[in-house]
Amino acid sequence: MRALTLMTLAVCLTTVPLAAQGVWRMDWGDNKAATVGESRARGISDIVRARGQAELDSAQAQVTREEARSRELDNRLKSTKTYFEMRDYNREQRFGTPEEKYAKKRANEEKYAKYARRGNPNELTAQQLDPLTGKISWPFALMPPQYKEYREQLDDLFEQRARHGGQISYRTYEQIHTTTDDFLTALREDIRDMNPSDYVAAKRFVNALAHQAEARG
Repeated sequence: MRALTLMTLAVCLTTVPLAAQGVWRMDWGDNKAATVGESRARGISDIVRARGQAELDSAQAQVTREEARSRELDNRLKSTKTYFEMRDYNREQRFGTPEEKYAKKRANEEKYAKYARRGNPNELTAQQLDPLTGKISWPFALMPPQYKEYREQLDDLFEQRARHGGQISYRTYEQIHTTTDDFLTALREDIRDMNPSDYVAAKRFVNALAHQAEARG
């Protein structure tokens, strides 16, 4: 009897811890911390995981900002390039390419040298060229019909000059010199049919008109 009692007591003592362990295993199946230590470990793990996610999000945001900044810089570079290309294009349309400007400059230098070789003609008087109206009083030697076109062109150009107070644009300046050049060429072609003194007077008058344009008022 005493031996049976001792055996029963031993079975009870071993059954209680096993039952308790079975309860804890059910808790683990529910994904709950079994001990304070495990709970603390899981909390630290959650913190580390959250911090890692935050750092990842921050890195992705930084990449996005850098990509946006790169696109902005590209757009600025394209805009700047377009601006300078348009500026150069407009300059070329207005003034020509560097090669064209150089050729024009050389042509003008040769033209100015030719005008300088004419000498210093006498200035026209106010009776010959009215400074207020631009009216030209043509000498008799320049009145023949074959010179009508040149006279009319110069009349119009010098009237424009007078309306602007004696100032002219570069275009008008070139038109005056082109017309006087053509006028002198026509005179040379008629030199055999003209009295020498009339030819000299006519040539001097046309040269004086060209010189008057150079004086710019």
